[in-house]
Amino acid sequence: MAAVAGRGGLTGPYTGFPMPVFPPESLLGRYHAWGRAWGDLQYDPAARLLLFPSVARDGSAPTDHMTRDSLYYARVLLDGRAEEDTGKATGIIEAVLATQVTREGSPVRGNFPWAAEAPEEKVWDPNWACFHAQTILEILHWHAPRLPDGTVGRLERSLALCAAHDLARWVSPAYSNIALLTTVCLAVGGDWLRDPALAAAGRDKLREIHEWVRVTQAFDEYNSPTYASINLRALASLLGFLRDEVSLAKVRDLWGLQWTLLLDRVHVRTGQLAGPWSRAYGRDLLRSTHGHVKFQLRRALDERWPLGLESEGGASDLFPALLVADPDCPPE
Repeated sequence: MAAVAGRGGLTGPYTGFPMPVFPPESLLGRYHAWGRAWGDLQYDPAARLLLFPSVARDGSAPTDHMTRDSLYYARVLLDGRAEEDTGKATGIIEAVLATQVTREGSPVRGNFPWAAEAPEEKVWDPNWACFHAQTILEILHWHAPRLPDGTVGRLERSLALCAAHDLARWVSPAYSNIALLTTVCLAVGGDWLRDPALAAAGRDKLREIHEWVRVTQAFDEYNSPTYASINLRALASLLGFLRDEVSLAKVRDLWGLQWTLLLDRVHVRTGQLAGPWSRAYGRDLLRSTHGHVKFQLRRALDERWPLGLESEGGASDLFPALLVADPDCPPE
């Protein structure tokens, strides 16, 4: 088994942002249980992956398997700290990593398919690399000592490929959620891998985002029930895993602004965000789980914020379980 929690990165051993203990009866305990239950239901032990939940038009059961959400599920299993889940989570991690495109010269090298069964030419969503990288970094920071050394090494090699993919892509800071996830992949990933070039590139991207948002005083994917939540998750990773104060000061600015903009639009009586928005998969927070940010708002506002529908049998059911270690809304 791996002996240490991480390589230590560029600025000394990692000591912060531990995975907390969350009692089952607490809100975070319930969040974890919801995600765990959905993953258990979709898990295919033969493939060691989660099946897509949709049913074909002819009524037949799904046969393809998810990559990103399977990795989420592995993290959720490890977060529960049950020793009997470690082997299962390790198997899922290995199965997901096996789907990454590693062929030299491939235009999608470093990326993952949506479906594990998809051929290389169908790997079309370039965002999957940075989504996977965030979960890989969470697993490495919180759970590496519980995993076999070989699995830790493969996670690190996969992270390096994700970072090379995102470095070559270099998205605009206007693409809010993916720009922040790219920063996580490059800055935090570079620190973990002790790669100064990647770490510096990630901090360059952070400076780009910070300046862009400073000028506009808004995120381009504004007032979005979906992407405000992705932004907050990415900023939580940066708050927790970066260790240099220059970067952390920028992250705290972005974190505070995202919460300020969000709470400025909260309409408690209806459980909705008021006003226009940009890009969301499900605008009605009460009757959908695609408006992920409602789970962050419930944590911040307690019973004042109604959750409405807690589950609808899709991959969004995993999202609440991913919040259990994220810092809450700033007190101010």
